[in-house]
Amino acid sequence: MPHASDCDCILLAAGLSSRMKGMKMLREIDGRPLVRIAVGNALAACRRVILVLGNEADAVRRAAESSAPGSPGPGRLVPVENHHFRDGMFGSIQSGMREVESEWFFVVPGDMPGITPELYEAVARESPGPDFDGDEVARAVVPYHGSTRGHPVLIHGSLISELLAEPRSAGPMRELIARYPVRRAQIDDPAITLDVDTDADYRRVTDA
Repeated sequence: MPHASDCDCILLAAGLSSRMKGMKMLREIDGRPLVRIAVGNALAACRRVILVLGNEADAVRRAAESSAPGSPGPGRLVPVENHHFRDGMFGSIQSGMREVESEWFFVVPGDMPGITPELYEAVARESPGPDFDGDEVARAVVPYHGSTRGHPVLIHGSLISELLAEPRSAGPMRELIARYPVRRAQIDDPAITLDVDTDADYRRVTDA
């Protein structure tokens, strides 16, 4: 069973923010850009953070690079750019997967500031143990709060070549990984389901 600190994390920050005024990754919560909060949480938990950029890539990169006090350490924050970000989220996930070096890796949207280091570890604890053999054991862990699906999703690296072989328009990701054995993990924290997708969502988290 891996710990979160053994796992790379693909953090998605490439989207158009089409349901919110302005670029949501740059919206501030308690004086910090949303992307800075998400990257900081992931760096505190994971081996490396692969930050997938697209829309307003330079500005989002600058906001993310100071995501934790001091330096995150050489090579721990890996920015990559998806030049086809307008084609959808799955292409951004593919861009991130090309940089993964760990046996297991997380995928998480950058607009979920409530996913703390403790929640990454809670999902990692649900992964299969060292008896993994590719077919008999789950190849992904999907967290749920009650009946609602959430993040971060944990995926075994054996799926990378198969998922990279799909066209970037093949998503959504949940349907693609459903072809394989998946462990459904109950996590007792609604933060795994709460994103900042609209102006109303932003008001909710800033007024909390």
